[in-house]
Amino acid sequence: MSDGFRSTPEDLETHSATVRELGDRLSKAAEAGRSVELGGETYGVIGQAFAGDAKTQIVETAEAISEVVTGLSDFADGIASAGENYRKAEEGIRDFLKQFGGGG
Repeated sequence: MSDGFRSTPEDLETHSATVRELGDRLSKAAEAGRSVELGGETYGVIGQAFAGDAKTQIVETAEAISEVVTGLSDFADGIASAGENYRKAEEGIRDFLKQFGGGG
């Protein structure tokens, strides 16, 4: 049987930073997509008709990535908040136990 889930406030802080870093990297990818310029000659004379559709798809993909980035940012905030709540709960318990000579 499993010992269950274990984490520390420090673990959650580290994970929150990792999630934020991933979001930052994805944000840069979205910006790179938004900056793509498809001129009339990008696909040659025959492929000019497809350039507009390709640009539309690039912009839509960049927007979708930006939505993921927002979700990751919110998730990272939640992880950080959970870690802080764990820390506060542990401090509260420790302070309570000190009243009775315990809590180290």
